[in-house]
Amino acid sequence: MIKLIHNANIVLEDMILENGHLIIEGDTIKKVSNDRIDYAFDFNEIDEIIDAKNLYVIPGIIDIHSDAIEKEIEPRPSTLLPFNMAFYELDKKLPANGITTVYHSISLGDGVGVRSIDNSLKMIKNIDSYKNIDSKSINHKVHLRYEVLYYEGLEKVLELLDENKIDYLSIMDHSPGQGQYTNPTFYKEYATKVWGVTENYVDTWLDDLVNLHDNLDWNKIANIIGIAKTKNINVASHDDDTLEKMDFIKNIGINVSEFPITLEVAKHSKKLGVLTCLGAPNIVRGKSHNNNLKAMDAILEDCCDIVCSDYLPSAMIKSMCIVAERINNLNKAVSLFTSNPAKAVGIYDERGSIKENKKADLVLVDIDSEYPKVLNTIVNGKTVYKREV
Repeated sequence: MIKLIHNANIVLEDMILENGHLIIEGDTIKKVSNDRIDYAFDFNEIDEIIDAKNLYVIPGIIDIHSDAIEKEIEPRPSTLLPFNMAFYELDKKLPANGITTVYHSISLGDGVGVRSIDNSLKMIKNIDSYKNIDSKSINHKVHLRYEVLYYEGLEKVLELLDENKIDYLSIMDHSPGQGQYTNPTFYKEYATKVWGVTENYVDTWLDDLVNLHDNLDWNKIANIIGIAKTKNINVASHDDDTLEKMDFIKNIGINVSEFPITLEVAKHSKKLGVLTCLGAPNIVRGKSHNNNLKAMDAILEDCCDIVCSDYLPSAMIKSMCIVAERINNLNKAVSLFTSNPAKAVGIYDERGSIKENKKADLVLVDIDSEYPKVLNTIVNGKTVYKREV
């Protein structure tokens, strides 16, 4: 199968190739050029021709932290839908938002509803089984978010690593008084609203978390990180709130800081060479949902490396356009959603940029209209989403 995309503004890492064209053979990009001499081939050999009409072609978006599968499964508290239905419905939605590789962020902790232990493990096993089926639209990966205060989960994490069911690992500590919940009231409001549990349940739970935190053995966490590294699985931390914590997580092998709480921490992360990841909804809204670091402040200070969807995939393209306008650099804005996350999770050799011999994960996007929209999404050389230009 050979595809030709022509009359395109192709967003490369260091430039925009105007009036360019791409040749795709099978699942691979074979040619990227704007030299008209390259048109000297037999058009009869082309199976599909896409006229980009001078719109932009960007690399497929790589979303390394997405909770969206949870909302597909549990759209309302205590209302769980079939897992296979949730997977296929989300698989249809993501390419319409330019996402070609998603890391489903599955929490492993003492949660409720969709985040219960049984449901979390079920999601992981289901996603793993769907990775290689032909009927899926995009690339699906598992991002395991391990709650370090769930001590019983240590063995489960080791089992999942041994079974090669994890593609990306992050460690979280949601105990009150630190991280994103410096004020425990925020956590109580979140839990009662989103999970549908009572305030008394949350109060008891928070008291238990404080007790567990006092007995946390970080040597065991460091051991898990070391095992993940031997399997070429990169590891992130979550809600880093102090410079001391940043120094500590750097020393135990963390290479990505997700949602640092303050600009000072994000700057320190940059200084240490730890990549920072912030959320697209934060950019669209102009603020954090609980008044922590504004993502745009970090971007303007050059201490945000990656943008993820967090909980809202539809925010990705819009936030990319907002960033491009604010920094006046489309290439750099696109890199926050494509090449940088690819590097963070170790798949840059195959994906994340438009280069010859890389996988053909591409998005044709209209960013100059009243509202940005995806017009065509190609994953592994196959058109998986299309709307009229």
